[in-house]
Parts: sequence; structure tokens; C-alpha cells
Amino acid sequence: MKYAAVVFLISVISLIAACNNSGDQPQPTAIVQTETPVNQVSLKSVQSCTALRDKLIDNWVENLVSYHRFLPGQGGDFGITSIQEDSLSVSSDSASSGTVPDNVSQTNTQETGVDEADRVKADSEGNLYIAQHDRLVIADAWPAESMNIMSTLELDGAVSGLYFSEQDDLIVALVRMRPVEPNFELANDSFAPYIWWNPKTDLVFIDISDKANPVINHRVRLDGNLIGSRASNGRLHLIQGFHLDRYIFAGNADVQALLDLFQQAFVDGNENEMASIKARLKLHITGNFNIDDISALLPAYQEVATKQIGQSQAMSCDSIYAPIIDTRDNHFLVVTSVDFDGGNIHRAAAIGSGWIVYASQQDLFIVQPGNSWWWRPHQHQQSAIHHFSITDQQPVYLSTGLVKGYVNNSFSLSYFENHLRVATTENFWNLSDLSDIRSTNHLTILADNQNNAMDVIGSVNNYADNERIFSARFIDGRGYVVTFRQIDPLFSFDLSDPAAPFISGELKIPGFSSYMHPIGDSHLLTIGRDGDDNGATNQVAVKLFDVSDLANPLLVDSYTPELGDGFAWSEANWDHHAFTYYAPEQLLAVPLSSYNFLNDKYFMGMLVLNVDLDLGMSLAGLVDHEDLLQQISCSDSVTFCGRNYYRWLSQPTRSVFMTQESDSYFYSLSNIGLKAVSTDDFATTAGSLLLDVPESYYAFYY
Repeated sequence: MKYAAVVFLISVISLIAACNNSGDQPQPTAIVQTETPVNQVSLKSVQSCTALRDKLIDNWVENLVSYHRFLPGQGGDFGITSIQEDSLSVSSDSASSGTVPDNVSQTNTQETGVDEADRVKADSEGNLYIAQHDRLVIADAWPAESMNIMSTLELDGAVSGLYFSEQDDLIVALVRMRPVEPNFELANDSFAPYIWWNPKTDLVFIDISDKANPVINHRVRLDGNLIGSRASNGRLHLIQGFHLDRYIFAGNADVQALLDLFQQAFVDGNENEMASIKARLKLHITGNFNIDDISALLPAYQEVATKQIGQSQAMSCDSIYAPIIDTRDNHFLVVTSVDFDGGNIHRAAAIGSGWIVYASQQDLFIVQPGNSWWWRPHQHQQSAIHHFSITDQQPVYLSTGLVKGYVNNSFSLSYFENHLRVATTENFWNLSDLSDIRSTNHLTILADNQNNAMDVIGSVNNYADNERIFSARFIDGRGYVVTFRQIDPLFSFDLSDPAAPFISGELKIPGFSSYMHPIGDSHLLTIGRDGDDNGATNQVAVKLFDVSDLANPLLVDSYTPELGDGFAWSEANWDHHAFTYYAPEQLLAVPLSSYNFLNDKYFMGMLVLNVDLDLGMSLAGLVDHEDLLQQISCSDSVTFCGRNYYRWLSQPTRSVFMTQESDSYFYSLSNIGLKAVSTDDFATTAGSLLLDVPESYYAFYY
């Protein structure tokens, strides 16, 4: 029940935010906004540890005084608590033996040739590799009737995703480790040695040549919180965040006294005194800062063997990039590139922050929102996009571009024929009524120049006013964007000429799509929320569009499950890895959960639809794990039989299709188990497995 309530609350909040802008409100008060030029946010190598030290100190000073404007004076509290077409498939050369499937669906990824970490990976022989909490589970899933667990390997941390190389018989697990206390001091005894504890990410390289006995070949522990990752051309690329906190200096009495003086000057509006105190603060910190500790501050990695941690390998100062503008926070974006067997580790880092990552086969882009890296009154809403080459072993910074507004997610970016296409939403605030938020949308095309910057080559600005982008997808010279307020406009863009993009077509229908999946060049299959004349409803909707005529997109069909009163949701609405379109059988599978208020009934399972590009969609079947939940929850070892709030354990989140000749099977994976059904009979279980769920896992959430 708690889980359902949380999801419902999130759904309501998102819909309120989407509908917050009303066309009959007064126009916002005009304000003068400041745009930051791209040369101020383009990155430059810091060249030396001395230059890096100066940059860090500048940022610390800006950070301290910015926050202290709003804190109580005279010893104010600085305590922490106050502030493609389809899911790719693989075929087996040995299918004629009859012991392995002919075709197996693969992880749904954004770009062809660029793999993404996911909870489950499948090989051509019908084996599944499952990230199960803190372990790797290898299951022989073919044939479905005799599926079995071949092995389980403990990984000593929370597994966030897996990569798989069938050619090399290797699994790479991304494991989030708990933060550990740093073993160094930043400055001499007059300064607080405290530094924000940073989490670490382990890369665990596992030999799976013997499926019954997987062996950890190699383990690398990297400083920083995992933001994203991609794999291409035999290399794995990690993007992490690493933070040096301002509180490291806050405990010093001299620093505190200067900050109190600064606050008073701020209250008095004495800008000259504010500048003078900032200069004194910088001198004070500089005089007590030990430059020899710079290398110890930088993100490092360590080899881990049999739980013995090797010597820390810190980054060099000249591998750090920084913008000219003061970022206010000493937060690093760290890019690590490593061979699939754990060799040839190379790293680069930029001072900045961000959480949206997009990659093509040879290029990596990190989006940095403006409000997270400088503090300035009336700052124009902008996003910086940093471009790295990942062609060679060493990640190489190439350029930075600036676009208006914010980026929704990675699908709002696409790199095609040396041009970056970006879809953004820009917000405006009414200074006389901060609840009055206006918005507009842009599509911008950029290209690298020779000065470490990206120039705007073409754009479509200011469309769908007072709506925001819910999804986007780019396919070669075409682009599709869904915005929403009360109805769902699907915009189609002609991007064949990067210098002159334009809106080619528009279709308005109720509801909205939060993910769009291309089926060839002619159709889009989407998932989102249903709608009516009053806006979005509480029900999930799957839609099929014909976009063969770019100027005239058509809705072929819309399918909303008949679940009665209440509300429904799907993980595929926010995670495309949960969306599995299997082209050989023209089947779509997505997680589906619902709660009916009137009868207190839940459904937590998989929705499987037949997809006919001409005739539309129909229900193929519903699959749930209720029987698996009963086996676990009503056993002698656990005590939550019949409790509704544990039903989230049985929610399938991933699916895999396997086919051999005319026999096709659908596999659904939840936290507690794996179930297979024939695609000819979704109501009958062909085979199932229970996965071990530690009691501590239940207690962690409830």
C-alpha cells in the first residue's frame, strides 16, 4: 500500500506540474535575463596543480559566500542537515541442434552499437544473467520447461547494472559501494579536515566461460557516484560525480567571522565591502591550503584483489578541465574509459555537475544545467553540453555548446552526421507571482568549431508555448517531440538540412507519450498516459503512430488496459529498458501496475500486446508473479503472507523473448523470480524460478 501511495503521489505531482500553466493568467512581469556566453563555460585544461588549487579556492569562496547570504549571522549553522527499431535480438549459429533458441531479444538501447547497463542480459544460448540485489545470478532459461539456476556469485555491494560480452565470455557488473571515510586531511590543523564522504563505484569483471562457476577476474574501485555508463567498440565508459564540499572550511573561526561580516555587508547592500571580504577570505584560505594535498583530493581508482585494496591511482592535474566561470561547487564530472577485460584505464574530469548522459559509438555528451553551476541574479535558463571523444583509449574533451532551457532526458539528444540535435524546454517566472511559470520549447542543432565550442547551426524556437517536453526521439534526418499541458501534440521535424530545420507536421490527441520507440522509418510505438478533454487521466496508454508522411502524422491506434477505477503506472514510462518490442513476433511487453480504490485490488504484472502496423493493437496476454509471491511470502521462513504492501516485490520489471522455429516464449523477471509462458498461451506457466531475496532487503524498504 505504501508503494502504491508513493507512485500515486509522484503521478499527481507530475500532472500538476504539467498543467500548472494556465493560458488565462496575466503575462509575467518582464525581467532582464543574463545569458552566459559559451566561451565562459567551455572547458580548458588547468595545466598545473597550482592553477587547479586556485580554481578550487575561487569556487569554495564563491560557494561559501553565496550560501551565507541567507544563513543566520554570528556563528550560523553550517551543519549538513540545514541545507532503434526494436529491442535487438541475437541469433545462434548452433540453432539447428535444437538445444538453443534461434533468436533472443536484447536490451532496449537508444543507439545502435552502443550498449547500456541493465538488470538482465541474455546470450544466444538462452542463458540469462541477472543482477539480483548484491549478486549475479546465472540461469539456464532454455528450454523454458526445465529452466534452472546454474550459479550465484556474491558481489559485495548493490549491483546497479550489467554489461555482457558473449564473444569474450565476460560479464561486467557495476556495483555501488557505500561511502567510506577519506584517509587524508586537506589543510593544516587550523582548518577542519572534514570532507564530504564520496561513494565509490566498483567495476567487477567476471569470467563466465564456466556458467556453473563464474570467477571474478578483476575488480576496480573508482571514486565517485555513478551517473551513467555506455559501452561501444570494446570499451566501457563510466560517468561519475565526485564532490569536494564547502563544509571543509566552515568550522574554522576566522572563516566564520569573515562570512558573518560578508552577510552584514550583503544586508547593507555594500558591494565594495562584499568584494573586499571575498578577497580577504580567498587570501586566508590560500595561506592555509597545502598544495601538496592537491593530488590526494582528486578522484582516484584502486585495484581490488581478494578484498585487498591496492595503491590509489589519483588523476593528474593536467587531466582536469574547468570553465572560466566560477562554478560555485567543486563538483567533478569524471569520465573513465576501460577495456572490457579491465585493462587500459584512462580518465578525464571536468569541474561541473550534471546527470544526463548521451553517447553515440564514438562521442559522449554530458548535460550540465545552468542552475547547478553558477549563482547569478536573473540567470537565463541555459544548459551546457560537454562533448568528449571516446574513439581512443583516453577520453578527449572536444567542445561545449549552450542551449536555452533544460533537457528532459538522454532521448532529447542525438548526434548525427557531426551535428548534435537537442530538444529543450525553457521556463520563465513571473517575479510578482512565482507560482506563475511560463514555458516554451526549442529544437537546436549544433556543430563543433575550432575553439572548443559548438556553434548553433540551426534551430526551431518558441513552439508549444506553456507546455513542456515529455518525450523526444531522433531518427536520421527526422525528429519527433511530444509536449503536453492538456492535450498531446506530437510534432514532427524535418532535419534533413541542419541549417534550416522546421516543423513538418503536428498531431493533437488527448494524453501524452513519455517514451517513443521507432518501428522502421514509418511508425512510432509509444507509452505514456491516457487523456480526455480535461487533461491526462490515471491510466497507462500505448499508442501506435504512422509517421511515413512526415507532414501528416496519424494515430493508428491507442490501447488502454481495462483496469477499472483507480490508477495505473508502468516502469516503461520512465525507464526504456522496461520496454521490449520483439519484431519477429510483433509483440510489445511493458510492466503494468494498477490499484483499484473501490475494491482494494492490485495488479502487478506484464502487459503484452500484439502490434499490427495496419490494424493496430490487441491484447496478447497479462502475466503476473502472484503465484511466485505466494510461494515466498507464505513460506515458513517469512512472515508477510497476504500483506498488500509487499506486492511490489512481485512486480516484473524486465522481459525477454526467445524463439526456436515456431516456438516462442516470453520471460518476465521480478525481484522474486523468473517466469516463462508460451506466446501461444500467456495464461499457462511453462516454467518458473524463485530468486533468493534476503530478509534484509524487505527490512530496508519497510
